[in-house]
Amino acid sequence: MNECYSHIYGFVPIEEDEMIKLANQYIPILDPKYVKAVTIDGEIVAFAIGIPDFSEGLQKSRGRLFPFGIFKIMKAMKNTDRVNLLLGAVKPKYQNQGLNVIIAAKFFETAIANGIKELESHLILETNTKMLGEVDKAGGKFCKRFRIFIKDLL
Repeated sequence: MNECYSHIYGFVPIEEDEMIKLANQYIPILDPKYVKAVTIDGEIVAFAIGIPDFSEGLQKSRGRLFPFGIFKIMKAMKNTDRVNLLLGAVKPKYQNQGLNVIIAAKFFETAIANGIKELESHLILETNTKMLGEVDKAGGKFCKRFRIFIKDLL
């Protein structure tokens, strides 16, 4: 991820201890069928990670996991028709070789087989022309624009 996102404005590389902490937070709620990866010679060179949308369950539980909120969230994840794409990338060395198409095809195949009708992507800056092009090629529709403004304070 650090290698793939280094060119994106504002990205700060993640240290190994942060990676472990994030993994420990997300692995329990990830559905393995929405984790896709391409490996070459034992090295992950492309990946996409999605999660069934649980916003309805979070609303019903009013943001509380305990004592019963976790069950509302889990039920929402099971019954949703939407997946949120959290992360995805292809190592620069392997870009423009179709790995993104393989990942997307497998992701869509799994989503359709599980009754998913919508895929919401992670934040994409409007300067990230490669990713914007991928969404456009896949027939995606843009609903939000993410832009960073800079202003001198002095």
